[in-house]
Amino acid sequence: MRYIGKEDPTGFLKRAQEKPREVAIEIKGRLGEVYKRSMNAAHLTKYALRSFLDFHEIDLQVKAKIKVRRVRKKPELSWEDADRIIQETDEPYRSLFKFMKWSGLGEDEVMEIQTSPNIQRRIETQRSNDKPYVKIDLSPRKANLDEFFTLTPKQYVPQFPLKTKMHRDRGGSLIDPHDMQNVWRRAAKKAKLWQEGLGPHTLRSTFKSQCGKSDVKEAVSEFCMGHGGGDRYGYAREVLNEQYVASELRKLWAGQSIMPEEVAKKAVLAMIKVQYGDKLPPEKLAELEKMLPMVETADELGKKAMIFVTTSLEHEPATRSQPKKHRMARTARNGGTPIDAPYETRIVGEEDLVPLLNEGWEIVKELSSGRIIMRRPSS
Repeated sequence: MRYIGKEDPTGFLKRAQEKPREVAIEIKGRLGEVYKRSMNAAHLTKYALRSFLDFHEIDLQVKAKIKVRRVRKKPELSWEDADRIIQETDEPYRSLFKFMKWSGLGEDEVMEIQTSPNIQRRIETQRSNDKPYVKIDLSPRKANLDEFFTLTPKQYVPQFPLKTKMHRDRGGSLIDPHDMQNVWRRAAKKAKLWQEGLGPHTLRSTFKSQCGKSDVKEAVSEFCMGHGGGDRYGYAREVLNEQYVASELRKLWAGQSIMPEEVAKKAVLAMIKVQYGDKLPPEKLAELEKMLPMVETADELGKKAMIFVTTSLEHEPATRSQPKKHRMARTARNGGTPIDAPYETRIVGEEDLVPLLNEGWEIVKELSSGRIIMRRPSS
């Protein structure tokens, strides 16, 4: 093995068994040196070492997380500039980015909501209660707490799952981080605010900064972003109290203009038309428009419109043409990437990493869940 060099493998295994802590520190340091030359080589070496030690049943955890070197200044995005970029997007991305800005959640958390029917069901059951916000329970991101949630004003919580627009024979798939990044980049360039490194994840920094300006306790804003109890030991246990978190976040909500009800109703209607417009005939869409002045709140409109859509779809003739799906040969292995995209993308586990690197794929990002985003130029 190249990592061991001239050292006898038996001697290396013996050292790892007798002095696991010392060898683990050594591995971490040497992987850092490899990373300076090549990130891909560092990942390959790390997983090869894990496999080698597991094969010989050596109880040594190779946990060296190889961080991406920062080669540029971290971009800043004010609350107002975030709104300017969001206004350059269309539904359903506009609603999604507003949700991320007001909730403090990032792409990983959004994808957890997108792929979990249970979380989506819990969100919908809260729309009719008397609280001005929706509590979104997610899997804890830090080991110092057993619970993680954030509170978001109801008018900024879209109806999940959100899917890409249908365009001829493409679309209708779950919006993923690749889609978010592409749409955000185009919108930021339109708003003349684009800079290298700016992406939907920057909205987390925007949320944190605005919480600070609104005098929201740091422990609360950190908790809503998934950073545990605001400190490394989880001592800030008050953040587990929903009423306390709500009282702090109201400082942020009160300092911002809340969407007027009429605007909120139009936004709800626009989102439903984006999601179901291709499945309903023109006369049904016209009936949907007539609901707008007949209801008082956006929540009520959303419920009635969804009942109307569901009923209409059930009575639609079976012969109504459906959008063609991608041919499997053109979309296999690319995670739903558009056919004309410059890169194919995949989110994989460690077991798929080495074969893909050998096929020419490159690592983009290692997610907090341990999975890895990879890409390669489209052929």
